Amino acid sequence: MEVHRLREKVARDLHDDVGSTLTSIHILSEVAKKDLSDEYHVVQSYLDRIGANSSQMMQAMDDIVWSIKPDNDLLQKIVARMREHAALILDPLKIQYIFKADDSIRNIKLDMEQRRNLFLIYKEALNNISKYAEATLVDIHIGAGASHIELIIKDNGKGFDPNKQQSGNGLFNMNQRSEALGAELKISPSTGAGTSISLIMKI
Repeated sequence: MEVHRLREKVARDLHDDVGSTLTSIHILSEVAKKDLSDEYHVVQSYLDRIGANSSQMMQAMDDIVWSIKPDNDLLQKIVARMREHAALILDPLKIQYIFKADDSIRNIKLDMEQRRNLFLIYKEALNNISKYAEATLVDIHIGAGASHIELIIKDNGKGFDPNKQQSGNGLFNMNQRSEALGAELKISPSTGAGTSISLIMKI
């Protein structure tokens, strides 16, 4: 019970203090940009970066607050957030998606680290698809067996060559988080034929 109260307090403090400050920075940068003329394009580029960075930080802070709150321990809550994130990332890019969650996930509970790592792996996978895959369709499926959870994400994009070094830390971070979960992560790219990601996590 004491740990539960502590998690509630940390989540509330992060949201109220840091979150409100970041929101103010974001609003100020947006207002300032509207008042700049074309001759101030250099200053505007800095403000663009402030806006982008503060927006990114607000999203990261939202993820942290969400992962800490005990009310979100149920896998159903995680899946609901996954569904919302798919809409947030894929809808603006006109990428169609199918999101299926089996009834088998009901009443499964994960601890704070498990659900944070699971969600961030999922988030990184969608981020990679939105940036690099040039996909028009993404198929997302999450289900559970007697002792495991399985997440599968497939896209119909251009894929990539696994023998070539990839830019960024996305795939590395996904592998690090899957190791922290004690999970099995398989990324199966095919040049010109999309990519399939499978995560099997013991519960």
